Amino acid sequence: MKPLNKLLIVVLVCTILLMGCAPKEPETTPKTTPKPEATTPQASPEASPETKLELPEKIDKGGDSMITVYLIDEEKNKEMTVTEYLYGVVGGEAKKDWPEEVLKAQAIMARTFLLEFMMNKKSQYEGADISTDVTEAQAYNAGNVNDAVKKAVDDTKGQVITYDNKFIKAWFFSCSGGKTATAPEGLDMKENPPYIHSVPSDESAAPEDVQKWSKEFTKTKLDKALATMEEDIGDYKTIEMGEKGDSGRCITLKFGDAEVSCVHLRMALGANEFRSTLLDEVKYENNVLKVSGKGFGHGVGVSQWGAYKKAEDGNKAKDILMYYYKDVQIANAWE
Repeated sequence: MKPLNKLLIVVLVCTILLMGCAPKEPETTPKTTPKPEATTPQASPEASPETKLELPEKIDKGGDSMITVYLIDEEKNKEMTVTEYLYGVVGGEAKKDWPEEVLKAQAIMARTFLLEFMMNKKSQYEGADISTDVTEAQAYNAGNVNDAVKKAVDDTKGQVITYDNKFIKAWFFSCSGGKTATAPEGLDMKENPPYIHSVPSDESAAPEDVQKWSKEFTKTKLDKALATMEEDIGDYKTIEMGEKGDSGRCITLKFGDAEVSCVHLRMALGANEFRSTLLDEVKYENNVLKVSGKGFGHGVGVSQWGAYKKAEDGNKAKDILMYYYKDVQIANAWE
């Protein structure tokens, strides 16, 4: 395997796992609909007062702890408090005019993501605890921070999502297409964490082009993507759906007799064009692949547009998180 190709594969895998983070659809504010009664959520257990979470070594003053963040746009490290960093992440990952409870849920996920990263990983940028590179961590946009974003972070001070007294991998995405996915389906992982499950997701508030999409890819672009993936499948005259997961997502596409990972192909072709692996149609004619599907993103964890609808229906941030993650606790990492 050539060194360059190894690097490209690493970037692809990082992108799949981390921008876990949802692709950015157009800035479209959904129409307000009448608010029905809140649905009955799962119980939201809190960690017992005696439970003490293990924190990264640098997080000794909670939200006031100083961390080093590599700002990819400025190509430099910057010292900032955890709270300042979380303001920028919520500003980068959510729409600042979204309902308060959605922003709170995003803040809790952002805090959980940061602490889990610092506990278990090391930034690829020298001297940094984490970066604003979405292939490694979360998006960051200080320019999108407003009072609502700050309030969401401040009002959820110290709150994190845990399973078995450990930080979860707080995956989220834009829109599931109606049903969320397990980690093997959406992220091509071998095992599914116990807190990840597949659930129905009402995303009727999402823009039409986020709920459904279609795209065409030429054979030239397909061959380039396959080469990037180091898939040497030879010549092919047909492309059709292969294996499907429990939520209906494409696990593999068949190029002739060869099967290719749908998750990896999506990333190689571009996650903002090949928007999801929940496919309705796969047609290959005249050296052009036409693909249509539902949703936007990998589908694992919390649907942001599903969270929006739940907030519209009267659910609180904790209720939203307890619905999309299974058997988790909302704990306090600090007061």
